[in-house]
Amino acid sequence: MLAAYLEAKYCINDKLTFDAGLRSQLLTLNNAISFEPRLGLKYQVNAKNSVAVGFGHHSQMQPLSVYYYRYQLPDFSYDESNRDLGFTNSLHFAGSYEVLPFVDWRVKAEIYYQLLCNVPISKLPNSFSTGTWSLQQRLKKRI
Repeated sequence: MLAAYLEAKYCINDKLTFDAGLRSQLLTLNNAISFEPRLGLKYQVNAKNSVAVGFGHHSQMQPLSVYYYRYQLPDFSYDESNRDLGFTNSLHFAGSYEVLPFVDWRVKAEIYYQLLCNVPISKLPNSFSTGTWSLQQRLKKRI
């Protein structure tokens, strides 16, 4: 696995800050590649209060044992299609409110939504999934 990250922060004015980033990953086992943008916007209401929104696309490789899994077909050959699995993807959306009530104190409330896709599951009906996140959508290629 190879990864690279680029980020930038821009202060639009003394109250508004914009953050942007791009992460890229390459899984050398099957040349799966991902490009993951991240964006954030923070508004400083006053010296003690701020609100922010953010978005991020995140990718995760599966354990190596999943890529090397194979099963025997009726003709005694093996299906090794898991080698072609890409990354499990997650889109994250967040909003937050932060207050500084005292010196050296910070209280933050955050609302968060996550959308998952390309989570590998088993072909046979069971509860198996390699996803480490809570929601799941099915892959075209299945374990």
